Amino acid sequence: METMVTRKQHEDVGRFFDLIKSPSGIVEARFLRPDGKAVSRYYDDRKRFTDEVLILNSKGWTSYAGIQPRRASLMGTKKAGVAEDVVALHILPMEFDPIRYVEVAERDGKTVTAHDGAPLADAERIEEVNLDGRSFKAVRRNKLNATDEEKARCLKTASLVVEKMTNGQGYTAPLVMDSGNGCWILKRIPEISVTNENRTEIAARLKGSGSRAARTIEAPGVDLDVVIYDIPRIMKVPGTRVFNKPEVPGRPQRVSAILTEGIPEPDEKMLKDFMSIKVEMPLKAKPVASATMTALKPDRIFEKCYALRFLREKGESGVSLPHDVRLALSSFSLVLGDLENNLQFIEKILGGCPDYSREKTRYQLEHSKKSAPYGCEALRKQIERHYADFDVSKCACALVPSTDRSGKTHKPSPIRFAYPQETDLIEDFDKIEFSGDSFKDFALLREFTRDSLTSFPEAVSKRFLESRKEQLKKQNKIKLKNEDIKSLLAYRRNLVEPEKEKVETVEVNLSDSEREAALERLRSPSLLYDYGQFIKRLGVIGEEKNVLILLLVFVTRLFDQLISLVIKAESSTGKSFILKTCLRVLPEECFEVYTSMSDKAIIYTEKDFRHKFLIFYEFAGQSEEVDHLVRTLQSEGRLRYEVSVKGEEGGYETITIDKPGPTGFITTTTKPQLFDENETRIFSIYADESDEQTKKILEKLGAQFESGEYEVPETEVESWKNVQRVLEPYKVRIPYAGWLSQRIPYNKVRIRRDYERVLYTVAACALLHQLQRERITEEGEERVLASLDDYCIVRDLIEGALVDTVQGLSKKTSDLVDTVTSLQDPKEGSPTKDDSDEKGETGWVKMSDILRNTRASRRSVYYWLEPAIEVGLVEKHPRKKGFYRATGRSPNLTRAFSFLPPVEEILEAFPEMARKVRFVHPLTGETIAVEDDEEAKPQ
Repeated sequence: METMVTRKQHEDVGRFFDLIKSPSGIVEARFLRPDGKAVSRYYDDRKRFTDEVLILNSKGWTSYAGIQPRRASLMGTKKAGVAEDVVALHILPMEFDPIRYVEVAERDGKTVTAHDGAPLADAERIEEVNLDGRSFKAVRRNKLNATDEEKARCLKTASLVVEKMTNGQGYTAPLVMDSGNGCWILKRIPEISVTNENRTEIAARLKGSGSRAARTIEAPGVDLDVVIYDIPRIMKVPGTRVFNKPEVPGRPQRVSAILTEGIPEPDEKMLKDFMSIKVEMPLKAKPVASATMTALKPDRIFEKCYALRFLREKGESGVSLPHDVRLALSSFSLVLGDLENNLQFIEKILGGCPDYSREKTRYQLEHSKKSAPYGCEALRKQIERHYADFDVSKCACALVPSTDRSGKTHKPSPIRFAYPQETDLIEDFDKIEFSGDSFKDFALLREFTRDSLTSFPEAVSKRFLESRKEQLKKQNKIKLKNEDIKSLLAYRRNLVEPEKEKVETVEVNLSDSEREAALERLRSPSLLYDYGQFIKRLGVIGEEKNVLILLLVFVTRLFDQLISLVIKAESSTGKSFILKTCLRVLPEECFEVYTSMSDKAIIYTEKDFRHKFLIFYEFAGQSEEVDHLVRTLQSEGRLRYEVSVKGEEGGYETITIDKPGPTGFITTTTKPQLFDENETRIFSIYADESDEQTKKILEKLGAQFESGEYEVPETEVESWKNVQRVLEPYKVRIPYAGWLSQRIPYNKVRIRRDYERVLYTVAACALLHQLQRERITEEGEERVLASLDDYCIVRDLIEGALVDTVQGLSKKTSDLVDTVTSLQDPKEGSPTKDDSDEKGETGWVKMSDILRNTRASRRSVYYWLEPAIEVGLVEKHPRKKGFYRATGRSPNLTRAFSFLPPVEEILEAFPEMARKVRFVHPLTGETIAVEDDEEAKPQ
């Protein structure tokens, strides 16, 4: 398929990207291929988005995009975005969808639809329609494209709404878009950060805004779609052709388009209205233990509930069930765990429908918001709307409302029949065949506890066991003591609430070929060098040391203590890009990415932070409370937080929230230093801001766009993720750690923490090369033995960064001190020679001279000179603002100081280990070796 792209289309796609792009996240594009399969891709670049959308659309792919930003860690993945992936809200949408009325006619004595003579489906109803001054009989068929007349009604309605907003109510003009079949209005508001703490509230407000709009807008033949008011909403990309509906006479496939000029400014009034919407916050559902899920009995729903039995019979007879009934069924399906159980429940109803597709049903369930199952009354109303033969009098199960622990009353729902009931306990217990052997019989009771009692509250379990105690006593089968009941209840409690200290890992099933390919990489002597070269292919120019340091830091997640790290540099230097790119080749299960969070979010979130990294882009913007909690999680390895809550029987009780670690922390910042207490807990690296680095970046970008090759196959990215997944978490022994500790300078207190980080980095290097290092068994546990290769590699990578970290001085700060020193003692004829204050004191340097000599911004100089003032390398004039003087201490002496002993010394100290040194240098790719002969020994 070949399609000509007009200038208007190209401009519309680009303008749409400008509208939905946010600094908080990235843009998700979702493409519907001609075969019906959906594909997601992510973008942070306007040109790449525009080019790929138009290219794929020209091949027949219908193009959609998420209007709210997604989390940056999705970049490079194929995962479709869900509500939890949205990091901000900045667009409020309205969609005007035409009602597709298809007139009916008589043919051969049968009622048929007029446009194609197709027979009416059982679910379709003939309506008497009064529209545009005429009456006719018709059915609704939304799976068709709109006619020009139908679409015109939508555009007219949208125009009236915009006119009222801008003239009568004072809102900023929105962006209006022709979707090809209807019309969208996109209202831009100041961005609201979406976190785990406020996500439910924002979703409720969004839904409320849709309900409010639906109440105020009426237009015959036009629907205001209220389904679009969800956080991860996607919509058609303007400037693209829509292929998702068949083209029939009078109902063509059209190109969507933007109808207004410019990009609307954020509307403060609209934001105020949005935040004033009154919403009822839904109760947070308590997670159901896996044992409960396996104990559910979906078939019992059909036995007990006439309504669902009726729908199953309809499906079995080959009737296509309508969309709203399928939505109701989806609410049951999700709660019953159908996605994990091969769609066993919903397929029994829909399996016989002529349009049933297992792939589409699974996709829809995966992207549906899990909600409360439909109640009996709501389900009956849905069925009555579509089926005249539904006999409501047969709904005779007479379920009554139930009350949860909070006292809230819930409407009766047929889902209740699937859940375990106390009668099930009696049936399961009576199946136990006691032998009379107390040990074996107690083991049988533990199995019953595991398989049955975990599905019930502890009070019910206790009551049941006590009732069985008397029964067993009468039957002389087994003597059940109170101590036995306590033991069984404790066993049940441990199953339902597993021990928090246990590390839960995310299992990723690799094929044999994927696993072998990953192990082959681990066996490669050039593993680190190859990794650095791959990151270069992903677009990171230079920064070789920083990239490899980041890799070793991430490997420490397999230890009991993780290294934390900060990347420092000015804005626009690419520090966030370095981090984002390195995250692309790491498994998503190893980290959590945040742009911001509320004060207590890290405490109340249900996410498990054990052996993970918290990633913050520009952490300096977080509150002091977040800073304190992150710092505590780093140093103490866990968070323990006490909070008062209302008890079940009134009054208040204190509960302890325990968030165990170990947890690492990685961030970026434009500041030379974080808070002092953070600085001592974190390893600092600095992005390269030199002119030479800028030149390299520009040359690389030019070469990429000249060749058109700037994409790396996703399979290669995934293969590097698999390298991390196959790593085994061995402990590491460093045989030269004692020798090393005697040669580390101890004139700074913080070196206590920094030296520990050095050892963990060496251990990480050994663990990464675990298939190339010797393994030993100590105290019955297999361990990896670090070689001198690991020290040589780590010293080359971190020595400079370690000095910067310990001294608190970057190269930029040191260079500024050199500049002040040189200006302080100028050559003859320099204009600064005669500078003096009012008392005749000389030697002070003006800020204007520093700026002129460094070509840096005033803000940058202030930032990076401050650390030098704090350590006494530079002093401010006591009375005159903007004058500085070097104290005479040389920053270059500080930077030249070595914290780690030279490689030659350690090779001499461990001659036996030195003879085995052979590795590929991670920066140059050169093979480094010490030959096993006397002449080659280091002198």
